[in-house]
Amino acid sequence: MIRTLLLIAAVSFVLAIGFFAGAMAIVGGPFYLDDGWHFRRTYVSDLDIDVEHKPPTVIKASADTQ
Repeated sequence: MIRTLLLIAAVSFVLAIGFFAGAMAIVGGPFYLDDGWHFRRTYVSDLDIDVEHKPPTVIKASADTQ
């Protein structure tokens, strides 16, 4: 009985850590896992993001509906 509960607790803990790491990887949180399985902090200034700004286009509508 106790062995079963300990096994369930250990498996649940491992799954929780795995799901947490996966969620952080999906949302791109402020941390990432390096090759040595260490959490490293990510700064916004480290990200290489290029944004192309385009002015909004103007659509001319006429009063004629025919």
